[in-house]
Amino acid sequence: MKTYAVRLKRGTDLLQAIEKEAAKQGIRQDIFLEVNVGREESKSGFLTEEVLPLLEHIGEFPNIFVRGLMAIPPISQNSGDNRKFFQEMLQLSVDITAKKYDNVSMDFLSMGMTDDYLIDLHHYLFPDSRYKVEYRGYFDDTEKYSKED
Repeated sequence: MKTYAVRLKRGTDLLQAIEKEAAKQGIRQDIFLEVNVGREESKSGFLTEEVLPLLEHIGEFPNIFVRGLMAIPPISQNSGDNRKFFQEMLQLSVDITAKKYDNVSMDFLSMGMTDDYLIDLHHYLFPDSRYKVEYRGYFDDTEKYSKED
């Protein structure tokens, strides 16, 4: 039997419904928690401070398994302005992993949109910030990498 990941935006009512249906089908449903890391009213998702309290109780849903987090930070006018949101999501993922909640594994961390990928890549490849990444478009060879002095 095939299972699919479900994006959980907010609310325990949906968790209960997923649990009930997964139990009926005899599956364990993988889900991602959507986090409204930028606290934008136009976006749904759990606020950062709501995630840990929710995960403390996720073990009460034996047919649900949280596989990771997802977030779309606010749109920024300048490359790198939303880096703090990427760092906040990474730290949240690390904190969750350290707590070792039942039915939770931070296998996936989905952050941003297509034009955010270089910021994310830069964060992982060059954590000591010796390199600066300038991004000027989608996949059009206008990216520039330079070593900062």
